[in-house]
Amino acid sequence: MDIIEGLEDLRHLTQSSLKSENLGALIKQSIDEAEECGADVQMFVCDRGGPNIGAYKKLGVKEENAAWQRYGILIVDGKEVAFKDVITTCNADQNNKLSNTLGRIRLEHLAPHNFQRQNARLAFQLVSHKMKYAMEAAKMAKIQTTETAGKTIWFLGKMNTVSDVCNSSNIFDSNPNKRPFSEKNPECFQIFEEFLVWGPTIQVKDKKTGKLIRIPFFKSIVATVRALLLLYRDMVAKYTSFQLLTTFYNTDSVKTLFSRIRGRGGYNPNPSGRIFLLTMRHMVAVQDLKSAGRGNVAPDNGSYLPAITSDEMDQ
Repeated sequence: MDIIEGLEDLRHLTQSSLKSENLGALIKQSIDEAEECGADVQMFVCDRGGPNIGAYKKLGVKEENAAWQRYGILIVDGKEVAFKDVITTCNADQNNKLSNTLGRIRLEHLAPHNFQRQNARLAFQLVSHKMKYAMEAAKMAKIQTTETAGKTIWFLGKMNTVSDVCNSSNIFDSNPNKRPFSEKNPECFQIFEEFLVWGPTIQVKDKKTGKLIRIPFFKSIVATVRALLLLYRDMVAKYTSFQLLTTFYNTDSVKTLFSRIRGRGGYNPNPSGRIFLLTMRHMVAVQDLKSAGRGNVAPDNGSYLPAITSDEMDQ
């Protein structure tokens, strides 16, 4: 967890967990101050932690605006999608009954602990086209014989295409689903529009009460898809040639920057604000920060941030 005080994880501003009321006020204050500096804030990204959910509710953010393993059964569009079908396929593949296409699937995918559940890479590998094809092969070989297998295969294929569209990082890609949002790639819009039809229907059955409920994880996916569509439409109205690379609208770049700052000159997991500024200045001065080679914001000039000599800094 990133714990640079006051810069990324607001929870560490206090000794105890930050209350949703205070967090909502800090979020609003941060956006207001950024806009005063001339920034045009279009999106605010966070995870589905308890205080974050509470703060967003108090700010008026709803799903309309912008743990499969735990429950076992998903109800998608009124039909069951079973996680046991995934386990059966993985066991068959590991026992050489299939073509060994799931070599990367291990125990941490099927039974992750609390920290592994936060790893998006594990989830993407579990809901992938390889898993879909392996399950289709298992069904043809009469290994997968459950009534839910067909719907599970359909679900894996659909979620894989949605995750591809949500992780586009190149202007040109052999996979059309991983190309940027633009008028040149209408299939990306079609995938998102179709997801907004069946995505909000995803429910789970509570083990205690037997009632169908919606869990925050799938609500957040629907909210993210809606937000990306709204963001693209707002930006293309201002810049007609705008292309949206969706993978850059997450916190990976910020986390990478903070990771380099923590490791600069020896590992320091919790640098103070003064150390952060000194480290940042040094990284800029020695041209340690390269401008983005690809992204939603093109560099103004050159391939490096401008370097300043010591004499120029004194002046």
